[in-house]
Amino acid sequence: MAVFKLRDQHAQHCLRQPPERRRFQSRRLIKNFYKAYQSLAPDKNVLLSYWWFCGYPREDDLPYKEARQQHYAELKARGFQKEFDAARPVPKSRNDPTIKEFAFRLDSLASWIEAHESWIFWRGLCNHPAMWDRHDPKARKRAMAASLICGMRTIANELPDRMIMGFVKDFREWSRSEWAQILKSAAQHCDNPNEDDLRLETWVWWRYPIFSRYRWSAAEVRRAAMEKFGKMHHVNQASFQLFWVRRGLRFTGKRQKRQRPPLWDFVINKEVPSKISLRYPTFVAIPYGQARSQS
Repeated sequence: MAVFKLRDQHAQHCLRQPPERRRFQSRRLIKNFYKAYQSLAPDKNVLLSYWWFCGYPREDDLPYKEARQQHYAELKARGFQKEFDAARPVPKSRNDPTIKEFAFRLDSLASWIEAHESWIFWRGLCNHPAMWDRHDPKARKRAMAASLICGMRTIANELPDRMIMGFVKDFREWSRSEWAQILKSAAQHCDNPNEDDLRLETWVWWRYPIFSRYRWSAAEVRRAAMEKFGKMHHVNQASFQLFWVRRGLRFTGKRQKRQRPPLWDFVINKEVPSKISLRYPTFVAIPYGQARSQS
């Protein structure tokens, strides 16, 4: 599945690249999806995949609720209906408006899901950066142990006793000083981060699909952030842009004289998800026959 491939790509990318060269929200998910289906045309399989996320009657049972809400809000801002009329005849030309609309919908949905997935990965990377230090394998193992201890309170009831005992057995390899480092690291990151410190970062991360798709420049993003949050500690555009480069986000738009880039009101006024779980979403199995009977 494209999402699981994305998670593996994040892990491999962060192991292979130094921090200043890491990239998140770089359209990996939509590329994975199209590679799986090898077509831009809305054939039955692609339509069914979109319908599972955006038309299934038991939609509340599916993961990525926040991503779907952002997707629907973008559709509304662009003047599209929430539902896509899949009953229209399949066009033969890729220039047909139906093809373009469906391609936009799929790209939009994938970008919001990728924002969700990469946010979870990024927060984990911030909490335990040593896990991604390819030059120090032992430090990586200590960071993984700290991450496991920190998450034990939420996953202990989901794991069999045999697996938990296996983890404990692995812990015996650490010396007293290494145990001190592991426990200090676990204690440091078990507490929730200060929400005020994450406001700007959360906002930019959950508005990046718009910044990327509509080619906002760094100056436009900074101007919107100042309107949203007031005076910023970034003294100029260059420091603002570098701050996000170090977090794996690049603003690719060219500097322009336009007063307002596309979807300005959406970016300023639409609230971003404020309480995102840092556990990866799980998928609900939908029987193919049931899906077909309800489509």
